Amino acid sequence: MRFTYLEKYGGAEVRRSVVLDRRSLKPGKWFYLRAPKLFIEKILPKLTHKLEDFAEIKFGIKSGANDFFYMKDISHLFEMDYLTKPQKFEEWGVKARTSEELEKEGLIYIENEGGERFVLEKEGVAPLIRTIRDYETPLIHNIIETYCLYIKDLNNKPLCANYIKWGKGKTIEVTRGSKRRTVKGYHSLSTTKARPVWYVLPNLNPSKITLPEFFSMRFLSFFIEEPSLSDHLFDMAYPKKEIYDKALWSYLNSTIYFMMLELWSPRMGGGGGALHPRTREYKNIPTPDIDKLYEYLQVTFGKRPTLPYHEEIKQLDKIKLDIAVLKGLGYDEETAKSMLAEIYVSYIELVNDRLLKAGKHTAKKVKEIMDKEQLDIETFRRIIDDKDN
Repeated sequence: MRFTYLEKYGGAEVRRSVVLDRRSLKPGKWFYLRAPKLFIEKILPKLTHKLEDFAEIKFGIKSGANDFFYMKDISHLFEMDYLTKPQKFEEWGVKARTSEELEKEGLIYIENEGGERFVLEKEGVAPLIRTIRDYETPLIHNIIETYCLYIKDLNNKPLCANYIKWGKGKTIEVTRGSKRRTVKGYHSLSTTKARPVWYVLPNLNPSKITLPEFFSMRFLSFFIEEPSLSDHLFDMAYPKKEIYDKALWSYLNSTIYFMMLELWSPRMGGGGGALHPRTREYKNIPTPDIDKLYEYLQVTFGKRPTLPYHEEIKQLDKIKLDIAVLKGLGYDEETAKSMLAEIYVSYIELVNDRLLKAGKHTAKKVKEIMDKEQLDIETFRRIIDDKDN
């Protein structure tokens, strides 16, 4: 079967043409139209599994009412607010007068995304990865103080019960298109009332590995040292073996993986230019045998801020990670280094192809990068050799 990728729609200039045995094709995807020859011949045959073979993948939290469910910790403001209106806290039944006393009593002072402030039992909330913009590094030591209401029952949680009662009495303006209307209570929203108990979110265990569902110019997969919940803009990965944790996450930050993700995932329409892997893409993405890669992926990675794609692949720790992956796929170090230069050039071409079709602002940035930097195979060979030495 022949796949031909044209330079532009309706044109005659061929960018890439490959002929493949039909029996070798992965079903359901057309990435062969854009896949570089080296990737098709040397990498893809090594990706013999699916990601779901090594980890359970689940869609993140979709609250249906972020103003109510999502909140930030403002316990550092508790004393000031208490001194301003002590009667309000006394009416709630809060005896603490300082943030230290609040913590000792297992309480937290929060401001929800609607701007309202409450004291809740800390057992009634859970830390949450809210947005990729909050984190610069793939390795997360501390969650930014973002939480969601996450309770299974209201036993011994009178403050959470009061918060839910407030939510049921809140008048909410709902906008759909040009129409505006008001409803009474978050429990009346179409996005919450279908649940058996409207304030109980889907039962998910916190995870250490979190995979963003949108990418533009920065590519990273998160490892959270203290397991956390994630918003629906992410997927949560639960490795099937504990030893997979760091090794699997390391592979999920490699250029081989991000190259496959770029080929495998749909793109956002409307000129946004974002890559949009969803839960089903993550589950089924072609993946190498992590058991065979495990011993090679004991590398140090993830402590520095992730850079835009064309800068990231010039960094020493990324180069070492990518060489380790290629060695795990069966290539010796010299072959891996030689292949890597070609892989990097192909990877940049793939990402550029997506971003140049994005909005004018993004396309302009990419063109500036292409004009400013010479990112060919020889350049990357020099970079890899220099970093290795």
